[in-house]
Amino acid sequence: MQRAGRWVAAVLVAAGFGWGAAGAVRGAEEPRAAAPAEAPEPPPGLSQIVPLAVGLEQDLAALEAELAHGLDREAVGRQLDALAAQVKGYDKALGELGRGGRYSYEDAAGWKATLDGASAALERALAPVQETLDRLDVLRAEWTRRRDRWARWKKALAAERKREEIAAAFRTALDTANRALARIDATAAPLLELQHRAAEIQAAIQRLRSEADDLLREARQGLFRRSGPPMFTAA
Repeated sequence: MQRAGRWVAAVLVAAGFGWGAAGAVRGAEEPRAAAPAEAPEPPPGLSQIVPLAVGLEQDLAALEAELAHGLDREAVGRQLDALAAQVKGYDKALGELGRGGRYSYEDAAGWKATLDGASAALERALAPVQETLDRLDVLRAEWTRRRDRWARWKKALAAERKREEIAAAFRTALDTANRALARIDATAAPLLELQHRAAEIQAAIQRLRSEADDLLREARQGLFRRSGPPMFTAA
């Protein structure tokens, strides 16, 4: 009976149903089937070309409306101006504190907290800018795909473009996609400038935080020297 059981187990392993090395070898010997290649998208029928081109123009109008009612860049700019002025004032005050040499541990810790607050305020001011740039990235990718799709269709239907209405539809569609991409890039440009300004403010905050850390470390060392035991004591 034991021999029969061992024989059944050996058959299962040989067939690839066992555990351990036998199963692993069988898996290695059978390559995983490759994923089927995605079939290229066929071009639409000729009767659909003109309506699709018109629909693309309508989508451009919707894009224009979305971008026109987007982020208030001037409001963000005013926030950055105010933060930059604050940080400039912090720079002057912190420099005077360090040069004077008369500051406490609480003074240094207070400046660290103030600068942390400025960094958090900057992050809040920049959040809608980053959200808008992320949205523009999505729109740019979408309209790039549309432009490339129309370019492929134009190539696939080269023989049919002798008909003027079809040729005009392709010109309109490709021009519409390029206008959409140009509009997206034009919207992104001032936002990237705001992002650059915010990065400069953040760099200034980081520099001041480093100075505050130095003051904090020196204040901590001063407390230790004043509260520590004398180096030599009387016998």
